[in-house]
Amino acid sequence: MKLVISDSHLGIRAAISKIFTATWQRCRVHFMRNALAYSGKGQREVVLALIRTAFAQDTASAAREQWAAIVEQLRAKLPKLAAMLEDARNALITTGRSVHLPRSD
Repeated sequence: MKLVISDSHLGIRAAISKIFTATWQRCRVHFMRNALAYSGKGQREVVLALIRTAFAQDTASAAREQWAAIVEQLRAKLPKLAAMLEDARNALITTGRSVHLPRSD
C-alpha cells in the first residue's frame, strides 16, 4: 500500500502511521465539507470552484502554486478559510491530480 486517504481524525492518523508504511492524504470530500463551513451560502460555489482548480493540476508543485494563489485570493474576504487552506495544504496535496476511487456500496 502506497497511499492511505482518510479524514483528519488524529486517532485514525496515528493508527495509519503505526500500521502502514504509506503516505497519508486527507480525504478531499471531508475537507471540502469543512472548508464550506468557513464560507457563506452565497460564496460556496465560488469557493468550491477555486479549490477544485488546485486539485485539477497535473503535478503536486503546480497544485501547491495554485493553492497559494487561492489562499491569497481569499485572504481579504475569508481570512479564516484562507488560514484553514494554508494549514491543510500539505495534507491534501501529496500527488498531482486527485486520486479517485470507486465507491463501494
